[in-house]
Amino acid sequence: MTEVVADTLSVALVAVWRHDESGTVTQCQDLFAWPEGTHSDGLSLSQDACPAYFRALAGVEVLAVTNAGSDPRTSELLESLLVPYGISSVMCVPIRSRGATVGVLSCNHVGESRRWMPDEQAFALAVANLLSTLLAQAERQRLEQQLRQAQKLEAIGRLAGGVAHDFNNILTVILGRAEEVASDERVPDDLRDSVADLSQNAQRATALTRQLLAFSRRQAIEVRDVDLNSVVANVAR
Repeated sequence: MTEVVADTLSVALVAVWRHDESGTVTQCQDLFAWPEGTHSDGLSLSQDACPAYFRALAGVEVLAVTNAGSDPRTSELLESLLVPYGISSVMCVPIRSRGATVGVLSCNHVGESRRWMPDEQAFALAVANLLSTLLAQAERQRLEQQLRQAQKLEAIGRLAGGVAHDFNNILTVILGRAEEVASDERVPDDLRDSVADLSQNAQRATALTRQLLAFSRRQAIEVRDVDLNSVVANVAR
């Protein structure tokens, strides 16, 4: 789209900027240089550095400036944008979604000052409205994807909770019988050691079910230090 705008209006630099969620920083998503045909991105502007520019964007449909370096609405861009690229005139069209400015379509003329004609402003406004529609569609798709992911996690959580409860019932029997065997004085020592191993691993399984239940309830998992020497020794045994 930047290529189409640059070619249609014969503008040296056409850029699409996207605001962050707070609306205080805008970043260049694509800067097309015409007629070289090169694309770049990464430039950013902040409301703290350019308050007049951000205020001007919020209050107009099209910000058409002939002398960008001297106009108070765009003179703040002198060091960051105008001088480095040799820009003399700018036409900025806010991209809005749900009443809020979410980005900017920027047409930047290089060379002698340029007066932006009404038909050029109307064309740029139409492109900005199209960009607004496309961004709204992309945002809707992103939200739908998040909803589907949340539904998947909810289903997995219910499954994990059910498995954990059933598994706990089995472990309760195992731990109870292991404790009963371990307390029986008739049991040989070597068998008592085996029962202790059984009980220890059942306790580990119980901890795992607690993690499954915490996941199903979306609770925070407790993070704690682990003695790796002890873990390795148990596994080796």
